[in-house]
Amino acid sequence: RRIFKIASKNPKATGELLLSLLERRLDNVLFRANFAKSRLHARQLINHGKIRLNNKKVSTASILVNEKDVISPKLNFKDNIEILAPCDFDWLKINKTAKTIEVKKLPIRLDAPAEINEQLIVEFYNR
Repeated sequence: RRIFKIASKNPKATGELLLSLLERRLDNVLFRANFAKSRLHARQLINHGKIRLNNKKVSTASILVNEKDVISPKLNFKDNIEILAPCDFDWLKINKTAKTIEVKKLPIRLDAPAEINEQLIVEFYNR
């Protein structure tokens, strides 16, 4: 609901902005970069303090990342991070040796791989 409120206040297309904002969530970025097996696994890494955003400890999985943000594991946890597969998203830059993720640009609707009819979501939340 919080992200929908943000999307609906913007003059851009609400549905496209909603999906873009959901892609920017920290737990989703970890999952998309293949640092976590699932979004639930990503949330657990964040909640346990294993992830840093711009060298600051974060404990909120729903935080929205911005352009040029750098996501990295805690120093003593770097060896435990296993990058499961290569990243297919051009808005993320992965450094496999340093095990960091850099947000090169903000994602757009086309960067969300799911086949979702965002108009149905907008109609549901507008009730």
